[in-house]
Amino acid sequence: MKKLIGRLMENSRHAEQISASEVTSLRGAKRRGNPLKIFPSLTLSRICKFASSLTNSTLSQRERVCAFTLAEVLITLGIIGVVAALTLPTLIGNYQKQALATQTKKFYSMMSQAVKQYMADEGVDDLRNTPLASYNYENISSPEAIESIRNFVTIYLKVAKECKPDTNDCFASKYKQWDGDFGSDNFTDVGHYPGRRDYVLADGSIIRIGYRGEESPMDLFVDVNGKKGPNRVGYDLWSMSIFYDGVIDESTVGPECRGRIEKGYEYAACTEEWTVQSRREYQLERCQSGYYGGCFGHFLENNFTFDY
Repeated sequence: MKKLIGRLMENSRHAEQISASEVTSLRGAKRRGNPLKIFPSLTLSRICKFASSLTNSTLSQRERVCAFTLAEVLITLGIIGVVAALTLPTLIGNYQKQALATQTKKFYSMMSQAVKQYMADEGVDDLRNTPLASYNYENISSPEAIESIRNFVTIYLKVAKECKPDTNDCFASKYKQWDGDFGSDNFTDVGHYPGRRDYVLADGSIIRIGYRGEESPMDLFVDVNGKKGPNRVGYDLWSMSIFYDGVIDESTVGPECRGRIEKGYEYAACTEEWTVQSRREYQLERCQSGYYGGCFGHFLENNFTFDY
């Protein structure tokens, strides 16, 4: 490029005139070893035009052409392809996680509002004083229990489909554990208690409602994006509980546990042996162990963001 600029300057009498200020800027840039960082109006296109106008130049045909060679273009495209191959998987993965985090937060907010509205309409502050209390282990398959669940879901949530009882036709056929393996057991084997109910909601999420114990009238499994991937615990599949005070949380964090946390007991199971370990760390360990619980507790404690 320096050789080209030098020859252009030597043969300037054969081309259109360049202002004195531009020539001065060009020479100064040349001395600094950066001939392209010159007066703004002296663009590469003007240099090319200047070169092509030479009538008595000794420049070769290659030196007159201001363009990339085919080899240079191919090398550049190859570099771009390598960079894209290295970065695209990470970018796509981060985008998918962000989308799943948004969907999970949206579902949590929607379900929380539904429970609060239900309790307000019933005029209670304890779900054990509502028709949902009939949905317990003793009469889990009774018509009254089934109807109480159906009324809550269909009235307070937007339901697109009510799935067949005691089947797995709405959820995906297989779900991975947190570590990406299917393990010895699958989500289809979880919650195989009589009378469970699955619903597809209008936003595409799928919920399974079941019963665990007295402190939790309803346990929920939710796939926030339906049968779409990754179909993996701790990503789009979550296990959570609705406690009798209307709060949705991890299954181990009932009202008494939350009371102890508010008093400064920042550990998971709310028992003294967990004082050394924070609730958030404990829930993540449960999640990573292959158990379906723990993932939502960690995710909730982490303000609906993925750190894994």
